[in-house]
Amino acid sequence: MSLSLAGTPSTTNAAIASYDTEVKLAYQGASVLRPRVRVKTGVVGNSHSFHKLGAGVASQHTSHELITPADYAHTKVAATMSNWRIGDYTDLFDQAETTVDERADLAKSNAMALGRAEDQLIIDALDAATSLAGTVDEDIGGTNTPINADKLRRAKRYLVAKAAGGDHSLIINAVGLEGALAETEITSADYQTMRALVDADLNNKKAFGFSFLVIEDRAEGGLPLGSANIRLCFAFDRSAVGLATAIEPQTRVDFIPERASWLSQGMLKAGACVIDSLGVVEVQSYEA
Repeated sequence: MSLSLAGTPSTTNAAIASYDTEVKLAYQGASVLRPRVRVKTGVVGNSHSFHKLGAGVASQHTSHELITPADYAHTKVAATMSNWRIGDYTDLFDQAETTVDERADLAKSNAMALGRAEDQLIIDALDAATSLAGTVDEDIGGTNTPINADKLRRAKRYLVAKAAGGDHSLIINAVGLEGALAETEITSADYQTMRALVDADLNNKKAFGFSFLVIEDRAEGGLPLGSANIRLCFAFDRSAVGLATAIEPQTRVDFIPERASWLSQGMLKAGACVIDSLGVVEVQSYEA
């Protein structure tokens, strides 16, 4: 797209490409959960089915015996797409009166909003799942406690008992982080090589076999509340959760003559689902 407005700078294809690049870089920084789940891009249609192959049991064989088919169960779990959009206007006259590069600011803001929307799809799918590998009660490791070492051990036990892979993640919020940072087994160099207390951060760090994913309180909802003061955190295996996109986060800039403004916007069409609920554990964290 190239427009020429008398006496005003034009927006060229190069400028639009620059905007798109800024959004992609910022989006990568804003998305927390995408790298920890199965992802299918380029979906055509309004849903995508993730396939799940059931388990089989070997039987003892005797000479010349015909094999009995294992009769593996093939099931499909659908991720239904939903449409997401965000944008704002940059007034030509306002832009001429300021040195602020609003286009760059909008690129970052739009990108972060798309990333949060995508994360929320995954969180909502985890929250909606039933027949989980287990539920870690808020009283494990002490009455009314946040995230602690006992809860991490119990969540790991549930996943291992169900043979739920080995690429495990745990989503917690700020209160869960506070509780985890109080645990000697998480912060002490005698147990861990990471510098949890020095950094005051567990995001993308590992302990007890979990990659921690820390998200803030979000307008989109974030981690849900169960009953009063009980925050629902989730431990899960990467192969147990799927994200499908029909439209990857993409951007455009258009001039709107009626508004004498540039419209910078971002769009996303995506859906998420729990492929195998036996790869998910609900971890209850008490919040005072």
